Amino acid sequence: MKFFLPPDTPKGQRDAITANNKLITVGAGAGTGKTWVLSGRYIRLLIESENLLPANILTLTYTDAAAEEMKSRIIERLEKELEHSDNPERKREILDGLADSWISTIHSFAGRLIRESGLSLDIDPTATVINNQQAQ
Repeated sequence: MKFFLPPDTPKGQRDAITANNKLITVGAGAGTGKTWVLSGRYIRLLIESENLLPANILTLTYTDAAAEEMKSRIIERLEKELEHSDNPERKREILDGLADSWISTIHSFAGRLIRESGLSLDIDPTATVINNQQAQ
């Protein structure tokens, strides 16, 4: 499968989506296309890597709303991108794998990590994040 970007994609966005670095950070003001860039990169990685699954990609943001927006955009774009896939097994593997994806806030990621690995980390797996009022 091949991932295509619109020809009018700005250079900075194109560079972030096509970078081969394992780790990238995208920072910019509201409405500048961060979610579009990150969802494009996520999709490109899945489409161009034969063995990569959603569970292998960590995508973090700051708010629950941003995480939900990111996940819904990824699903929507991915379904469109895979519509004409010539590999139905890979398509199903990717789409089914979204249930195990790591698209979340930093707090949700840490909480999931504790729940899933707490005993091996010597942390109570029922631990939760507390707010400032609870901390006082």
